[in-house]
Amino acid sequence: MGIGAEPVSPSDAKRTPPGGIPGAHRAASVPVRREPAACFPETKPIYDIPRMTLTPRSPATKPSASRSPADEAFARFKLLVSESQLLRINDPTMTESDTRSKLIDPVFKSVLGWHETEIRREEPSTKGYADYLLGSDYNYVLVEAKRAAPRFQFSVVDKPRRLKLDGPHLLRHRKLKEVIQQVQGYSSDLGVQFCVATNGPQLIVFRSYVPGRSWKQGTAIVFHDNGDIEHNFAEFYGLLARDNVVAGSLLEAFEYLEHTTTPLYTVLDTLADADKELVRNHVWDKIARTLGPLLTDQSDDLTTQLEVIDNCYVTTPLGDQADEGLDALLHDVPKRDLTRAGFIDLKVGHGGKTAFTNRLTADVQQAKRLAYILTGGVGSGKTTFLRRFAQIIDRSFVDEYTVWLHIDFLPIGVVDVSNLERAIESYVYHQIREQIEARHRGLTSTGEQVRNLFEDEIAAAEKTQLFGVERGTEQWTMGVNAIVHACFNDDEKFVSACFRVLRASGKAIALILDNTDQMGEAFQEAMFLYAQKLSSQHSALCVVTLREEKFFAAYRRGIFDAFGDRHFHIGSPDLRQVLRKRLEYGRTKFAKLAVSDEDGRIDSDDIRRIDGLLRVLIASTTGKNANIVRLLASVSNGDMRLALDMFRGFLASGNTNVDKIIEISERRGGYTVPFHEFAKSAILGSRKFYRAGTSHIVNLFRQTDALGASHLTACRILARLAAAEGVSSAHGQGFVAVPALLREYRESFGVADDLVAWAGELVRRNLTESEPPRMSDIRQADAIRITAAGAYYWRYLARSFAYVDLVYVDTPLADKTAIRHLSQMTDKNDLNLRFERVRTFVDYLARKEADELKIVSERGGSLLEPLMSGIIGQLEAEIKVISKKTKTEDLFGPS
Repeated sequence: MGIGAEPVSPSDAKRTPPGGIPGAHRAASVPVRREPAACFPETKPIYDIPRMTLTPRSPATKPSASRSPADEAFARFKLLVSESQLLRINDPTMTESDTRSKLIDPVFKSVLGWHETEIRREEPSTKGYADYLLGSDYNYVLVEAKRAAPRFQFSVVDKPRRLKLDGPHLLRHRKLKEVIQQVQGYSSDLGVQFCVATNGPQLIVFRSYVPGRSWKQGTAIVFHDNGDIEHNFAEFYGLLARDNVVAGSLLEAFEYLEHTTTPLYTVLDTLADADKELVRNHVWDKIARTLGPLLTDQSDDLTTQLEVIDNCYVTTPLGDQADEGLDALLHDVPKRDLTRAGFIDLKVGHGGKTAFTNRLTADVQQAKRLAYILTGGVGSGKTTFLRRFAQIIDRSFVDEYTVWLHIDFLPIGVVDVSNLERAIESYVYHQIREQIEARHRGLTSTGEQVRNLFEDEIAAAEKTQLFGVERGTEQWTMGVNAIVHACFNDDEKFVSACFRVLRASGKAIALILDNTDQMGEAFQEAMFLYAQKLSSQHSALCVVTLREEKFFAAYRRGIFDAFGDRHFHIGSPDLRQVLRKRLEYGRTKFAKLAVSDEDGRIDSDDIRRIDGLLRVLIASTTGKNANIVRLLASVSNGDMRLALDMFRGFLASGNTNVDKIIEISERRGGYTVPFHEFAKSAILGSRKFYRAGTSHIVNLFRQTDALGASHLTACRILARLAAAEGVSSAHGQGFVAVPALLREYRESFGVADDLVAWAGELVRRNLTESEPPRMSDIRQADAIRITAAGAYYWRYLARSFAYVDLVYVDTPLADKTAIRHLSQMTDKNDLNLRFERVRTFVDYLARKEADELKIVSERGGSLLEPLMSGIIGQLEAEIKVISKKTKTEDLFGPS
């Protein structure tokens, strides 16, 4: 190693990030104390190119046979080297003009992809003229070109990738000092954060501003010559290519160089019984057999499903369980847009029949071939509606006149978008075949039946490959067997033959194509067109179910022009009525079963007390406390199955003090369950303390293990997306482009690892949704938007006393004193101590936020809005209400 070069220790070498910059992960001497967060994927530096593609792309996309942009750039670079089109070190004939002409055009334009319109030359500043500014809407990089000999040249043994700016090779080098200071002066005056000083083959990349200290104490990334660039081209391209710089590669690279870690601790780490499970309350043991199945989605239990549909089906449109904003998110699109697109709202009429029922039965009787559209929000009951139609409302008609086949697209998995129609076709025919073989065994139970199934194919073969072959001969038999064998093993031919036979028997083919909106817009459009093809090819009625928003995304592009007027919409049921109807039915059923219980395990006094408890809970949670229903409707994102499961958790939880409720109810003649009591039981379930990894409720304040992690990253994402609600985009209302989010976050906080980790978690937990859907790595998505669940978390739950008072125990903090103080109050139920621990926790978060926003303001980032002041204000208002209702004197008050 050369004199003065910074040595790289073996421990540093082990921590070298994928991009290849040694020591980039150099940590503080105190180890990080964190519990591994399995739900947060590891992230890599953005300059790890070309292994990572920065252009968002669905995982279903099949890689092109052509080379990647990085491979193409590498080929161009090698060609320039081989043809001597680039500068070489120690060429005394080359001038500064040569450096410019043989650097910007061949390297930055041809290799790194910067467009001519983004390159501004001789940009004036108060200190002179900068050679180049790269970027049109934003000044990303300043490039200063100098001739190599004699003014600009450095030589370091072993060619380390990073050098200290104030070390002997750069600012302490007499000739280079002048150049670097000149470049820094230009960049400060022009507001450019990243600079490149170069003589052609050698490049010094550095940041002209380092938060919290002098820029001279920063680190430079250097490339020593053309050979160094060629041998490490992935790193060179990943750092300086136009698309990567715009996406934040320089920000991330320098944050990695300057990052140090901080030790973190959680209150759970200090508790002896952190994972204690509470015994379920004694009432649930007595009512579980009756009410449990009514509050659980058991897709494999058809008997229970039909009982629920028959006795507890709710047809009313979505009620007032959410505010206007949440209601809009749960609905996807306004009713007026559905009406304008020709939708019929399905309102139940005489005998439980709807317009869908009447239209479909008429179309079956008239042997029409059509494709239907049935829209509805998440959990609105599209599948249940169709099952109810087929198995209860018009079961005799469906069984007698149709072959009803339900195909669910959720299990299809990753689909090759380059061959969508064939992938869809293969999946559909395979699913249909399985159902036909299970329900119509008479078609294929004997060899003779199989041959009869393919008699049309055999007849066609007699005119071609079997022409002139005498029937009954061995040759004819072998030929027929070969044809039958080939057709039988081909799903499409098998299904087509079965449909032909079933139609001949007087049956209409009805195909339900369910959950077709879960695979992205390209898949959705291909699915619509394929449904039309299926209808025509098999004289079938196809019913395609999807969310309203997905319909309109395709509708705007004219995909539905051929679908006629068979458009239907099913509104989400009112969760209040869903809960009330199921609980009332369960209460009646429990009373009957308990009285007739031959074992006499429940005496009459228990029956009376439990019946009184259920009456109180039904009235309280579905009538008196709107906040409870709003919690269930919103956190479940309108999914009735999840909402029912959460209510079941409340009923069963050992945290629910049923004896207190019964005692107060009998003494006062009623009881209203407070929101904070319901939320505690619904969130914790059977646990004594909250743990993020086991709860279906997300801890928005939990800090990930990502670089640059913050307690408020999740809140910042939700706040940003909430601000975009109602704003139109190419992907639908409220969607925000992922590259824009990444750029904003990197400009404000340096690196976006934490945003990537949290955004993926929010998609997985349905607080946000991506396009294409379910992209847990948002770098592979085009856009994301907030869901009703995410909006509720941000507007209400994150600011509620009940939520904060539970999640703080599993939130990593860097303050041992705060952890110790919180631990002393954790196992206490006194309201004043609970108020105090919530205030201690949010005060800590507010201090951390203030520190972060100070750096953001110095950096010039856009994400400057303080979030904790609003959260604390709402918490204090709620604490005041709780104190008043419980007649508890707030001894400490806000700090």
